[in-house]
Amino acid sequence: MRKLLPFVLLLALLVGCATSWQNAAGKTLVTTSQTVDAAMKGWAMYVVISNPPVEQQSRVKMAYQQYQLAMDGALKAYTAAVTLQDQSMYVRASAALQASSRNILALIATFNPKQK
Repeated sequence: MRKLLPFVLLLALLVGCATSWQNAAGKTLVTTSQTVDAAMKGWAMYVVISNPPVEQQSRVKMAYQQYQLAMDGALKAYTAAVTLQDQSMYVRASAALQASSRNILALIATFNPKQK
């Protein structure tokens, strides 16, 4: 995710002076990034403390890699949408991003011990 951070920061700056769809799209990208990053930090702490099975760690790693690809695609589609004034690519990329972020968040939640 570190390689995507400069794009997300630039996107956050652009959100302030964007049209309403650009503003909403930018906020979606930034919020999604922040949410998944927070979940992954929690997961990393869980791995250190609980040492879950390698199979669980592998599944989260694969889901995170899929999320990273989706985020990269969504960022590129957003940039193209702003440049070309055509939202169609972004709509598809955003849907894929939301699906992959829901997937990784749900996966991490299944491995999280239940609170009493």
